Amino acid sequence: MHNHALTQAVSPKLVYVDRPEVSETCVDSVEKVIFQDGLVYIELVVNRLDMSLQPGITPTGKKCTACRLVLSAPAFMTLVSNLTLAVDGLGQQSLIRRSATPSPTGSSNQSI
Repeated sequence: MHNHALTQAVSPKLVYVDRPEVSETCVDSVEKVIFQDGLVYIELVVNRLDMSLQPGITPTGKKCTACRLVLSAPAFMTLVSNLTLAVDGLGQQSLIRRSATPSPTGSSNQSI
């Protein structure tokens, strides 16, 4: 006899474990978001300006990779949901203002 309950996928019960030794990473922008093979790859960068700042000359610098985040599609959707809630909360507090549409280059049009 076949037991239908045993053939269904069972979700594990997971307990959150905080790891204080994992350092925080501050970033200036999102450089890339790529969806490939069921995963979402997000590359976060920091800006490093050259020290040769001179009046009248446009500053130069580099965007350096600070973090590469790889998420499963369900984890990405959870991130999108959580970020949407955070943006809505910041908007309600008048800390940011939403623009009509994002730019085609992927850069943020949010005002902070």
